[in-house]
Amino acid sequence: MSFFAMPTKPVAKKPLPGKPQAVKPAQKNVVQKKPAPAKAKGLPLLKETPQASLVQKKPAPDRVENLAKEYLAELREVDVTFEKGTAVLEKYRATYPELASYIQEIVPGEHRIEIRQRLEGEDIKLHLFAIRVLEDEVRYEVKLSGDPEHKTVKPPVWLSLLHDRLARTVAKILYARETSKPEKQDLEVSGPAA
Repeated sequence: MSFFAMPTKPVAKKPLPGKPQAVKPAQKNVVQKKPAPAKAKGLPLLKETPQASLVQKKPAPDRVENLAKEYLAELREVDVTFEKGTAVLEKYRATYPELASYIQEIVPGEHRIEIRQRLEGEDIKLHLFAIRVLEDEVRYEVKLSGDPEHKTVKPPVWLSLLHDRLARTVAKILYARETSKPEKQDLEVSGPAA
């Protein structure tokens, strides 16, 4: 005949005076069993299969749809950036008619703006501002005269460089106006005095 040893509780040590002691709960050697799954007419419940549990949960966001939204936002940013650039060109073209001779081409379908630099005694140099929509990315490119190749920049930098080029061109127009006025003023001053 064999006897089984029964688990016993650990014996608590007597506390030493003047020394606090942590109290640990007694551990039980009890294994909890999960209740047996109920079967309906010999078929396992849907909750037991991992595939079915995915279907029952709230559907996860669609990755393709999220990516499509991101790409759509990029394309909209292309349109907004190009529209801002052309709007400022049109605004100053109305104020400074001479600007029409500097703006060579605005091509909305290609998101391209070409500005000429007219220097006396030199060939015409071009400043190219283009936004290229490629299959997998959008590139904001700037090629200023004197640059061997185009630079790829961020949308705000693209717009800033366009504004800078436009401001320099307007400054040239204003300077040309100022330098041509003294000749006319000299004629007017000498005319009435005579």
